[in-house]
Amino acid sequence: MTRIARRCLMLAVATTLAALLSGCDDGKVGVELSADPAATTANRQIGVSIEAITLQRDDGSEDRIKLDDPVTIDLLLYNGRTFTLLDAESLDAGDYTGIRLEYRNPQNDDGKDNYVIDGNGARQALIVDADDAFTPLDLTVKKKGKTYTLQLRIDLRLSYSEKSNTDERHLAPVMRAVRDTKASKVSGSVKDSLISSSAGLLKLPLFVALFLVVRGVPALLLYRGVLELRDRFALAFYSATQLPLVVAITTVAVEAGNMRASTSAALVGAAILSTLFFPLIAMRLRSGRVEGDIDEEIELEREAEGFDDGPLPA
Repeated sequence: MTRIARRCLMLAVATTLAALLSGCDDGKVGVELSADPAATTANRQIGVSIEAITLQRDDGSEDRIKLDDPVTIDLLLYNGRTFTLLDAESLDAGDYTGIRLEYRNPQNDDGKDNYVIDGNGARQALIVDADDAFTPLDLTVKKKGKTYTLQLRIDLRLSYSEKSNTDERHLAPVMRAVRDTKASKVSGSVKDSLISSSAGLLKLPLFVALFLVVRGVPALLLYRGVLELRDRFALAFYSATQLPLVVAITTVAVEAGNMRASTSAALVGAAILSTLFFPLIAMRLRSGRVEGDIDEEIELEREAEGFDDGPLPA
């Protein structure tokens, strides 16, 4: 590869790194929701419909973030996993001391928005006894292009109740809010996620190695009768280089609640490293191999026809 081509490759890598790590100008907030299991296990679903999130500032003012569409969540599905309510929404700089979820038609007893599917499969109305109180929160937002991920956890053991005499089902949300200091979204800052997450740092070299195994080993095996070992190693490193697909897949997985944000950050970090180093290693393996790659038969034919202008360019 020529010097110009190498510089173009390094420029592309630098541009990709800058785009992923720099973030944006305004502070952003992401909100994830999970739930502790209820004391009773007879119910199949406990569904709530959330339409907005309100954050309270230290001066008592409020910032209300309305969701594009109300989101209905089965809380029983999110024990040990999270549902992304909000993904990198712009938020003004400042200190925030409280957060509150706003439910759609909380006192409506028709079971359309908030409901319970009991053990017999029957749909029952769920009355949400949500007040105007805020769950305590300690959050300082700075305009540094960072996404602050908040984890909200509803304790169903304390929140959910059934009144046997009236057959009513109530949810008085008892919730706690914490900063997810171990990971932030890919759309925020991968750098902060990896630095603050020991689990993410441990996963990073593992994923780099897996990229080589999953993508590189097939190249070593499939071209055994075609390329020499050194060339096959170079091809393996080229094949293991990946970034855009990893970013797309991890973003979708995190938004669907099927992947931890720390795992997503580690995968993207490993993909960045593969883009940065694998092509350079492959080029190093290929250095000095150009002349040896020329087809000897073509050279003999050229000499027989009277051409004597040196070997063909690669």
